[in-house]
Amino acid sequence: MANINVLMVVDTLHISSNNLDTTVFLIDDNGDSEETSGDPTTFDINAKDGDTVTFNIAAIDGSTRISFVKFEHENGSEIFDPMPKVGNLWIGTVSGSVGDSENFSIKFNVEGKGKFVLDPELKVKN
Repeated sequence: MANINVLMVVDTLHISSNNLDTTVFLIDDNGDSEETSGDPTTFDINAKDGDTVTFNIAAIDGSTRISFVKFEHENGSEIFDPMPKVGNLWIGTVSGSVGDSENFSIKFNVEGKGKFVLDPELKVKN
């Protein structure tokens, strides 16, 4: 099974609840991110059953404190087993059949700006 690393990069200087699509970027290293890379409104993680997905978060300016608050199932199959958790390095294991998908929310905090929510999707591929 593979480990898929997902990096969430946030432009903490310009972020607001009205511009998440241009101030938050999601990128993974499993070779398919060119399909949906960057834009958090279209980002998909394509994984296989048993893969581990590791989420990291970073501020573009390198100094603003930023952290994950919660990952939460929204709809579709419950593929993450369990949902990712643990400090700023959140790890989840994929448990699903080919074709399953899960929409989930990523809640995160930006120091001085407050909490924000993204809604990416996880898909199980063969």
